[in-house]
Amino acid sequence: MIRLDGGRLVALATSLILLILLTNVDRAFQMRVAIESLADTGDGSPIRQIAYLLAMVCAAGLVVRQFSFGGLVRLFPTSLILLFLWAATTLLWSPVPDIGTRRLALTAVTTTTIFCLASLQSPAELLRRFRQVAVALALVSLLLVFVAPELAVHQPNDPERAVIGDWRGVFYHKNIFGSILAPAALIAFYERLTRPYPARGQASLTLLFLIFMLFMSGSKTSIGLGILMMGLLWTMHQLRRRPGALALFGFASYLAALVTVTTVILWMTLSGTATVVEEDSFTGRGLLWNSLLRLAEGHLTFGLGYQSVFQTGLDSPLATMFSERYLLTVAHAHSAYLEALITIGWIGLALWVVALVILPFTRLLRLPSDTPHPRLLILVLMLLAWLHGLLESGLFDRDRIMWIVFLLAYGALRKIPKERA
Repeated sequence: MIRLDGGRLVALATSLILLILLTNVDRAFQMRVAIESLADTGDGSPIRQIAYLLAMVCAAGLVVRQFSFGGLVRLFPTSLILLFLWAATTLLWSPVPDIGTRRLALTAVTTTTIFCLASLQSPAELLRRFRQVAVALALVSLLLVFVAPELAVHQPNDPERAVIGDWRGVFYHKNIFGSILAPAALIAFYERLTRPYPARGQASLTLLFLIFMLFMSGSKTSIGLGILMMGLLWTMHQLRRRPGALALFGFASYLAALVTVTTVILWMTLSGTATVVEEDSFTGRGLLWNSLLRLAEGHLTFGLGYQSVFQTGLDSPLATMFSERYLLTVAHAHSAYLEALITIGWIGLALWVVALVILPFTRLLRLPSDTPHPRLLILVLMLLAWLHGLLESGLFDRDRIMWIVFLLAYGALRKIPKERA
């Protein structure tokens, strides 16, 4: 019988749990027969729910085994707890409190699981586990492209014509695949930059493989942001020994992203230009965002209720207030920031920004330049998640890939001893 010491047990548990979360358990190897739409209710799968709960219990058990119950109490930052409490409060006036409650519970389960895993190992080990699982899934996906292309490649009969021919591998959609490949490629690129020369060859091959798979996925958002973040990571790596340079560059990058987010959303939602609010303009985001702001009029302070708009059935206020056919085919707001605003209000959005952006970012900036931890990698992974939230939903949303990526980065950051922060 093989005996596992504490380190090997944590490594095995981390890999298995990440595999469960990234593949959504029973959504892997599925044929895609329909587009997710507003009319869906997003009912959870009992198999997936049981698997997620078992994963959380396993991770929490390892934390108690190593730190006692006090370790569980210290998992969550206060700001994140406040965000969860406000989201739960908005369920009081939600038109679908049952759906919102179920989704908030799943978000809490995912968050707890990742923070547990992060507390059990070093930041570098945690992020390396994610890269290893992503590479393994990419290898299986590559094999399936040749063995079972009907599963691994979007086929001509795919209900979404724009994705035909793109590789989705073991995943339900190519954008899910791309959301995993982009952060994994960033981790491989960081290893290429920081490893000693003898080990850089393996890191380079891993990086090239992940970039190839990323381009074959055709996930435009992930490809664009992945390339941008690699350039940013390389630049910050060159500046790492200059006092204050990293802080200045990081702040300027985030400020530029914040201005871009605000400008694009305001333009797309408030512009009176007809071409901006048509279905085929910017994949319909202008029409969607314009409709969402009209829907939220009078509710911007407290919001409509956590997860109360998308995939809540045909009783969704977005379906009942507007007649545009396109709106019935969307499953999320295509902007994490805007979705937070309309569902939990500007109060919730303020808590969201403080908990998920400002406090993690300020903690990163306070780290000394000689810290042995992968602070540059953590920063670009967070920036990847923040920027991804500009054009896609996912942050503070159940088991979405970018939420998992952010939690891994934030959990790794919180593992760095406070006396160094």
